[in-house]
Amino acid sequence: MLTLLKKSRGIGAWLLLYSNAFATHPLVTDDTTTQGARQFQLEVNSEFSNDQQSMNGVTTKESTSSFATALTVGISENLDITLAVPWQWNSRQDNDLTTMSVNGVNDITFGLKWRFLTTEDGITLALKPVVSLPTGDSGRGFGRGKLSEGVTAIATHQGRLGALHCNLGYTHSPNINEESSNNIWHASFASELNLSNNLRSVFDFGIDRTETRVSTTHPSYSLGGFIYSVSDNLDLDLGLKNGHTETTILAGITTRF
Repeated sequence: MLTLLKKSRGIGAWLLLYSNAFATHPLVTDDTTTQGARQFQLEVNSEFSNDQQSMNGVTTKESTSSFATALTVGISENLDITLAVPWQWNSRQDNDLTTMSVNGVNDITFGLKWRFLTTEDGITLALKPVVSLPTGDSGRGFGRGKLSEGVTAIATHQGRLGALHCNLGYTHSPNINEESSNNIWHASFASELNLSNNLRSVFDFGIDRTETRVSTTHPSYSLGGFIYSVSDNLDLDLGLKNGHTETTILAGITTRF
């Protein structure tokens, strides 16, 4: 159980600080788009991941499912505020025997996005500070149990065929044990390709600094998916993300009003 709880804390921190709740789902990499003054966006996203490892004759399967709702409000043309509330399910099986199954609310997150530069060449820059509140039960594997804060620098280039996005982020989170690091770096790159007026394909690649001091393996991911615009104010999305040992299916719906 301790293995899963430590892993879940790490997953919870990243899902909230650099998660799809803030980016255009199913992407992890955020873009510089803001909603505009007195405009709103509501996202309902889900993720289903599985991780399987074998050691000393024991095959361990860990499954995590999350359901997140994020509300974004446009304060001005270049400034947004976002509130994200996630619910998470964790389960573990050792040699097909269920040893744990729990669910609960994870850490709630507040974020700001400030787009401070727009050029005539289609390049925009933004900053996104984020604060994660310890609202989850860390003893059961939901959240880190401590306040975390971070900031991400975002660059976007918008062109006729689609868009390119780049993120560089930093998170400070108090140590949850002697082996954990409290300084986490993140870098990622994403692209969007317009396949038609209503359909976009998306690709995303990223790497994070490991949260464990004794490890030299930094977790990375690759992601591919599609976004279908039912109308100007309603999007449906589907994606598949691959990590070092786990695979995640992502699905969501976004509406603007």
